Amino acid sequence: MFYYVEKFEKNLTCNAQLVTINNSVESKEALLRQFSDSLHFPEYFGNNFDALYDLLRDLSWLQQKEIIVWHDGLPLLEESVLAVYLDL
Repeated sequence: MFYYVEKFEKNLTCNAQLVTINNSVESKEALLRQFSDSLHFPEYFGNNFDALYDLLRDLSWLQQKEIIVWHDGLPLLEESVLAVYLDL
């Protein structure tokens, strides 16, 4: 289950895997790389939004079954790419 919150205590102790997306990300490739590096995606990750969606829906390769995606600000992506990412 995914949900959005206005405020999040970054220092909160929990058993979730934290993914930090910084607002300096300027390309889809860099965004996907941040997810892949943070979550240690399996080698079969396809480096596209469909593959990202699939892996975020099936966390069987992670010990933690919850992830927190923390944005310092929205990535600096093209508007059409940002729309797809946010819809994801």
